[in-house]
Amino acid sequence: NSGYAIICYVWLAEVLGDDLRSVIAWFPNMMYSLGQVLLSPMAYYIPDWRGLMRTVSLFGFCFMLYVPFLHESPRWLAARGRAEEAYTVLCCMARLNGRHEPAPPTKAQSPKVERLALCRSASTRLLVDPRILRRLLMMCLAWFATAMGFFGLSLNATRLPLDIYWANAISGLVCIPAQLSSGWLIDAAWCGRRGTVAGSFLACGACLLLSAALAHHALTCIVLYYAATSAVSLSFAVIYIYAAELFPTKLRTTSMGIQSMCARIGAMLAPFVGAFGGKTLPLITFASPCILAGLVVSYLPETRGKKLPGSINDLCSASPSVD
Repeated sequence: NSGYAIICYVWLAEVLGDDLRSVIAWFPNMMYSLGQVLLSPMAYYIPDWRGLMRTVSLFGFCFMLYVPFLHESPRWLAARGRAEEAYTVLCCMARLNGRHEPAPPTKAQSPKVERLALCRSASTRLLVDPRILRRLLMMCLAWFATAMGFFGLSLNATRLPLDIYWANAISGLVCIPAQLSSGWLIDAAWCGRRGTVAGSFLACGACLLLSAALAHHALTCIVLYYAATSAVSLSFAVIYIYAAELFPTKLRTTSMGIQSMCARIGAMLAPFVGAFGGKTLPLITFASPCILAGLVVSYLPETRGKKLPGSINDLCSASPSVD
């Protein structure tokens, strides 16, 4: 499931135009939250976990029917030197959108295959190039904090003085406003991708620390808890598109896979952190990586309004301040 999600986000980032890229931030994540809300009544009426899993799997099976109708990413094809196939896909996209077909590529416009790519694999270049390594380490921390905070708060919601079904449904509902606003925030000049991710991390950490300090006030604690859930869901909505825009086409899927692996480590640790004794210790533990990630992400470059980098050399012209 996680591998399917990564490929979908990368594919969307490479296929959609710059003016529609913000849709990646809010629409898929809003569907995720609606699915989480729907899970509560389903679990209530289907208490057996095997029956519940069979029912949920039916939804995913239906989406496999449209896979044969999808086209390969033209940007990925061009990066691999398959210009004719990329041109065919672009022509098909133009016809579907009622636009004129683009002019065929000339030899001068065909992408040049870097010599370094002939002798090194993508994963090797990803690790040795300092321009990539710095971004990768920062984003791995951000993904770790996002998954640990999001899934930790979702699982720990059962400790709130609410019914388990209502706690899960409210966790999904409070995320929807933040996810809807993500499309506007990442395109705002005063915020952008970096500001949205860093700000949501810091807001989540601040709400969790306040919730831990006011744990004896039940209502205030619940409000701050769900405010933190909404904030971390905002970072989860934007971090996919931000991560896709930070890395060049040839390394985008590989880098997303490594970052997602760090996110899974955070998700695996979340239940153990939630099992810590007391009410305040889990909240402080969830808040710490979020605050650290918010500070670290603020040093990454802004990608709003910039074209997706096709190669590592494009990073120099796109964001010279990070090298």
